Amino acid sequence: MKTLFLYILLMSSATLFAQFEGTIETHVIANNVTSSVTWSIGKNAVKLHFQFSNQGNNTVADIILSKEDDRMLVLTSTNDSKTFAYVQKDQVSSTMDLANLSFTSIENNNKLGAEFIGQNKDYVSKVWMNDLDINLQPFTDFLRDDPAMILIEKQGVKGFPAKSILTDHFGSIRYSMTVVKVVEKQFADDHFSIPEGYVETALTLPSEK
Repeated sequence: MKTLFLYILLMSSATLFAQFEGTIETHVIANNVTSSVTWSIGKNAVKLHFQFSNQGNNTVADIILSKEDDRMLVLTSTNDSKTFAYVQKDQVSSTMDLANLSFTSIENNNKLGAEFIGQNKDYVSKVWMNDLDINLQPFTDFLRDDPAMILIEKQGVKGFPAKSILTDHFGSIRYSMTVVKVVEKQFADDHFSIPEGYVETALTLPSEK
C-alpha cells in the first residue's frame, strides 16, 4: 500500500510540473492590421497559425519553429496554391529595431502576471508574463518584432506573454498582443511538419529598419 501511495504521489508530481503543451489563441494588432494568431506549444516545437482574407482570397500561414532545427519553416495556403519555405536564422531581422529595448521588472500584483517595462530611443513597451511552464527562448531569434521575445531573450524569462504593448514616444500603438484563450492538449508528431501537397518555394522577408 505504501509503495502504491508513493507511485501515485510521484505520478501526480510529474503531471503537476510537466511542461505546458497546448494552444494559446492571441489577438494581435500590428501595423494597423488586426489578426488572430494561434500558438501550438509542443515539447520541442511551436507553430504560429495565421488566417486572413484579402479581396476574397483566403490565406492561411503557419510558422513552425523547432529546437532541433536552426531554420524557420513557413507554410502558406491560398485559394490557388500550397507552398512551404525554409528561412535561415541570419535572414530574419526586426523591421522596428527592437533589439536594444532595455527592460525593467515592475513589482506589483497585476492579475496578468509579472510586469516589465522596456524602452529605447524610439519605443516604450509593457509586457506581462504569465506563469505557464513554457520556455520560448530557443525561438526568439525568429520573432524579432515582438517586444516580449526581446524580453525573453535578454532576461531568460519563462512563461508566455499574457499581454504585450509597444508604442512610440507619441503614444501611438505600433504593436499589441493579448491572450484570449488557453487550452491544454497534446499534438500528433506530424502537427509540426510539412503536410502533403505543399510545394517548396523561395520566400523574401522584409528588410531591417
